[in-house]
Amino acid sequence: MGIDLFWDNEEQTVFLVEFNGDWTWDDLNAVLKTTTRISKERGLLMGAILDLRNGLRIPGGSIFNREGINQFKDLIAMSNSGQENGPVVIVGMSGMIKTVFDAAVKIDRNAAQSVHFASTMSQARALMQVQLNHNNSTASA
Repeated sequence: MGIDLFWDNEEQTVFLVEFNGDWTWDDLNAVLKTTTRISKERGLLMGAILDLRNGLRIPGGSIFNREGINQFKDLIAMSNSGQENGPVVIVGMSGMIKTVFDAAVKIDRNAAQSVHFASTMSQARALMQVQLNHNNSTASA
């Protein structure tokens, strides 16, 4: 499978999703199902870092159709706790993926509320920490 799912921190509150090589929509759906299940079981607002630095090879060659855009929308909402979406940081965003992101936002503006972009993994982790701290302080207020 060309999608690998890891924990990115010791507290297990941030998913790391690495895209490496070829993958299928079924592979993506399996990852999304796993992250949704874990988020709901824990009842926590989880974060997700999507590592696209090795490229994003879209199954079938095109994401510019209804299924592709809906799948992308699900991907950027992957840290959903069942009530709201946690922060998502995308590392290695290409021009094509930015175009898909913009299309997904036009369909559902709420899908992009907690999506951020970083150039490096260290920048992504720092941004994720700020976002999780902000969300946790807002939730406890």
